[in-house]
Amino acid sequence: MGLKQSLYDWIYRRWRTPAPALREGYTLLMTVPPDLPVFLRLAVDMCARQDLTHLFETIVVPDHQHPRFAGIVDELAKQWPAGKMRLVEIPRFDRILRKLVRANSLIHWFQLIAGVEETQTRHALLHDADLFLLNPRFLREHYEECVRRDLCVLGLERPWNKSEWWGQKGFDHLVALWEIEFEAKWMRDMPPAAVRPQPGKFPHGKWWFETSLLAQARCAPAKIARRNVEDQYIHFQFIISAYRRFQRAKREGDVFSDRRFGLLLTRLLIDALDRSGFPYEAPTMGELHAALREPSPQITYAFPEVEVHYANFRVKLERLLASGLFEPSVVDSMRAGVRPFDDVLA
Repeated sequence: MGLKQSLYDWIYRRWRTPAPALREGYTLLMTVPPDLPVFLRLAVDMCARQDLTHLFETIVVPDHQHPRFAGIVDELAKQWPAGKMRLVEIPRFDRILRKLVRANSLIHWFQLIAGVEETQTRHALLHDADLFLLNPRFLREHYEECVRRDLCVLGLERPWNKSEWWGQKGFDHLVALWEIEFEAKWMRDMPPAAVRPQPGKFPHGKWWFETSLLAQARCAPAKIARRNVEDQYIHFQFIISAYRRFQRAKREGDVFSDRRFGLLLTRLLIDALDRSGFPYEAPTMGELHAALREPSPQITYAFPEVEVHYANFRVKLERLLASGLFEPSVVDSMRAGVRPFDDVLA
């Protein structure tokens, strides 16, 4: 194991505070980017439509500090129908370390462990910012199935099929991190370092595992399960990480390829839903339309690769627009924004 991995093991060898006496129910963990508050507004709107039976509280965990974000959380907390909503910042040392790391999954791990440390319930659900829930009973049913089957982790899908360990024996039970319901004690019984992205060694090989996956691989397969309910949600995936890569490329003077249309979706949502005047760093719709015709110094759409990805993106977007989750004016705005892309790529 390398020096960096050993340092993580030592620094995060224990939780900062003792585990509280856990109560029944679940905590909703919203890990969100504070400089993209449209995704917090979306998460609150999506989850407020849910049957929130069993929900104890909602914890909002941003990946860094932003001067306007606490006010936005306070504003949304007043509208939240299910009792408590509170902001939890990642600890000061983690914020310093966050500035030194580039891996988005490691930054998300900081958010996860900060949320778990504040969780007061036996279970928690980790909500993904770019996942839209279609079944209004999803959160209730997800929790109830996890409890009924006495699971440590209940997820929705297998992890990314290009993972190093994919296809190796003993890992079929692993679930992707998005929208997992998990037992807080299961995670608290390990040091925080055990659930970070890291390499894992097994008798038949050594591979890299993303957040929580090595801990899952070392858990009894019977304690982890997936629900086959793909018709109950729409998940675009990697939208926030794409935005972070765009910001990094911009700072370093590189061109960002929006090949999976994460910037496009982000701008569509901002223009259709956010009237707050928040200073978003995302490219304008005009800039995205221009980059489609001719690569800009900051953004490119590289043919023919984007044509393949656009088909998948457009199917998901159409499902979302037809889902009834948005007002007609929002749907019209998003259709107008995506129309130039349809003209070129559809």
